[in-house]
Amino acid sequence: MNMPYFRNTLLLIGFVFAGTFIAFLTAAMWVGQQRIKFADSGRSEFQAHAERGAAEGEARLREEQIQMFRDFVNAWEPCFHVAPARDLGNFLRNELAKRATYHGLVSEGAVTPAETKNYPVGGTTIRVQQVSIKVVGDSLPSILSWLGSVERTFAIARVDSVSLSTYGSRSASLAVTLLHPVEEAPARTMPGAGGQTN
Repeated sequence: MNMPYFRNTLLLIGFVFAGTFIAFLTAAMWVGQQRIKFADSGRSEFQAHAERGAAEGEARLREEQIQMFRDFVNAWEPCFHVAPARDLGNFLRNELAKRATYHGLVSEGAVTPAETKNYPVGGTTIRVQQVSIKVVGDSLPSILSWLGSVERTFAIARVDSVSLSTYGSRSASLAVTLLHPVEEAPARTMPGAGGQTN
């Protein structure tokens, strides 16, 4: 008489157990899937972070290289813009004479052709302004210091010819021909131009 009751109870317990087991398996599978997704997400995030870091590092390196180039160009740019093309010859002649006076020398025989000339450089030619000048003094070190200051001031110029000789009984003279590239862009004041250089 109690058998159907126990059977129904056992069936109910079986269904509950089966449902619980199925729910457990489902939850376990869901947790496993979430772990896999989480791991994949972590790997993707790590890879994205690594790629971002690599890209940022390359960008920083490029910026540093570009900045080095900018610094180099900025350091040399004043040398290209010492004076307008039409005034370059007179500017060079006056600067050479001023520096000679500063070094205790006498300048003479300055020649500045009115026309610029083409000068071969590699496979091309550039326009240059030629200036020739002779400086005379009693001190050879002063003469060489003058030449050094000229080379420092006009860093992109070329000394085309130079001749050192005695001048009178106790003096020496240095004749120099300087070629300076002609820059057509608007001129800017060169740092130190017209000033004194040791």
